Amino acid sequence: MINTIVLRDPQDLENLYPFSILHPSYEFLCGCLKNYERWQLLSPEIPIAYESDKLRKSSFLERNKIKNPAYNKNVLFIDGNIIPNFSLIEEIKFIISANHSKDISFRSKNNIVAEFKQFSDKESEKINVKIEVKSIHYIWEIIDINGKQINYDLLLIKDRLQQLKNITNPFFGSHLIGNEIYVGLDVEIMPGVVLDASNGAIIIDDGAKIMANSVIIGPAYIGKKSLIKAIAKIYENCSFGEFCKVGGEVEAVVFQGYSNKQHEGFLGHSFVGEWVNFGADTNNSDLKNTYSNIVMRLPGKRVPTDKMFIGLMAGDHTKTAINSQFTTGTTCGIHCNLFHSGFFPNQIPSFTWGGGEGSKTHNFEQAIETAKAMMKRRNKSLNEFEIALMKEEYERANS
Repeated sequence: MINTIVLRDPQDLENLYPFSILHPSYEFLCGCLKNYERWQLLSPEIPIAYESDKLRKSSFLERNKIKNPAYNKNVLFIDGNIIPNFSLIEEIKFIISANHSKDISFRSKNNIVAEFKQFSDKESEKINVKIEVKSIHYIWEIIDINGKQINYDLLLIKDRLQQLKNITNPFFGSHLIGNEIYVGLDVEIMPGVVLDASNGAIIIDDGAKIMANSVIIGPAYIGKKSLIKAIAKIYENCSFGEFCKVGGEVEAVVFQGYSNKQHEGFLGHSFVGEWVNFGADTNNSDLKNTYSNIVMRLPGKRVPTDKMFIGLMAGDHTKTAINSQFTTGTTCGIHCNLFHSGFFPNQIPSFTWGGGEGSKTHNFEQAIETAKAMMKRRNKSLNEFEIALMKEEYERANS
């Protein structure tokens, strides 16, 4: 019997850079849900607690208004980068039930990814069990599975959505293709919109607005209060978290939330953190002219990916000027203010001011004030733990 599930960070949390600078592993968006929300929906009968280092955990709990439950026995600790499904949870429950009074280490590919601990007064026998899990070890791996995850997550949130069909189309002048189109409450779809769910579901969540003559091809998830601008081209496998504004051409892109790409320009095979703003005609490359596989650059190491399509991994609070250009497979830290006449380098440290040769470091206090000003427009604010994490990253970037 599991009394509490504790989501914890994996040992290689830093591989989720730049997302991991300010977030624990279980907070990333994939499909229609952040990963911790997926755990909540799949195991509603079991309290969930959250562990990370002190600042990340405190920042996460404060940001999401979560109170961490206490736990003391029969606890399942599991890596927060594991994407759960019903079958995985049932398998874990069965293994625990079949091994009564034992502590269990669950291994996947020789790594311990979960542990069941009884915290009994008596010393428990310890065993190892192999399981198969789907984990996100690098943030760009979300892009490959995002479309399938949208279709799976639909099963978890379908009961609060309304399904649309061609014969009952309530939105004048819009065109619906396929039956797997769902909307939440207070959704607005303007004339001339094309929603093509031929190859995957389209979910438009509460309060979202789709402006005239835009095209959305599924699988796609448009988050709560998000805005798709007029004549936007949203190709398959895109997810936008809450309060995003998206225009131009995008393909296989995930926006964590509260980020904007309102104008023309292409963004593809990319992951964008929170509070990011792309200036007009910002573009990225997601395919090399040589058609070779991409090597990603993280702080202190290079990571061969065996992937041909990877675009931009953008950290929180980064901004670009008009006509900005990102090359294939770029990682960009937090609080960058980017303006440059050519391509940016494919590894951009946090707090970069400029992005070209002779770039300076963004003043920390100025960066914080800019973040506060942007967040105030959405009635949000930085918490003290986020600011402390930002200060740590600032010192690392300038060490």
